[in-house]
Amino acid sequence: MKENAIKKINTMGKVGTIVALVAKIFVIVLLSLSVIGFVGVLVLPSNLCTVKIDGRAKVGIDLSHFGVEMNDEVNKEITENVNKNVDITYAGNHFSVDNVQTNDKGFNFDAGATLSEFNIKDVAWVLAGAIIYLILLLISTIYAGRLAKSFRSCQSPFEETVIKRMKQFAYSLIPWAVSSSVIGAIQQRIWIASSKNIALSLDISMVIVVLVILALAYIFQYGAVLQKESDETL
Repeated sequence: MKENAIKKINTMGKVGTIVALVAKIFVIVLLSLSVIGFVGVLVLPSNLCTVKIDGRAKVGIDLSHFGVEMNDEVNKEITENVNKNVDITYAGNHFSVDNVQTNDKGFNFDAGATLSEFNIKDVAWVLAGAIIYLILLLISTIYAGRLAKSFRSCQSPFEETVIKRMKQFAYSLIPWAVSSSVIGAIQQRIWIASSKNIALSLDISMVIVVLVILALAYIFQYGAVLQKESDETL
């Protein structure tokens, strides 16, 4: 029974080692391409390619429900006040009002905003986010492979090497708790014109994963102590 369980653990370790190796090679290739692209973008002239994405909003106000009678004086007052005082901000983008038109019931106006404006150099921000992501993925993959190797050759899941590498794998996942917000903010820097700051947030789900793996490691460590005491007693 014990030998059968150890054999299954070793088999899982063998499979995990192969999967981790393939994943590591794949990540290294992607990381190399991202670094090459990042360097290539930096040496290109910034005016080689520029992109500007605008957004439009159409607003209609019906004043007939309030008993307002439209005349030349009211039309003039509305036009002046809308142009001077109306301010629209949506999803962090400021829309400037233009093309105010009055009618027999109320008025309509258009508003425009630059949603995103970037050049070829700004694409480096996207590649920088990809590089950070791939580096973290490579680190986690390396430690996952080491953990799988320890399972592949272990005589007991309570061995010191298994416990040590399980903890190392858990620690390698800690940066993922904040990486998603950093990478998202870096990419928003290019896609959203109004985004200028990088705000950090905590990925609670990843924190839970890290805590669960660490808890398992300490449970295994306690099991190793009990096993040692049992062997000494015998």
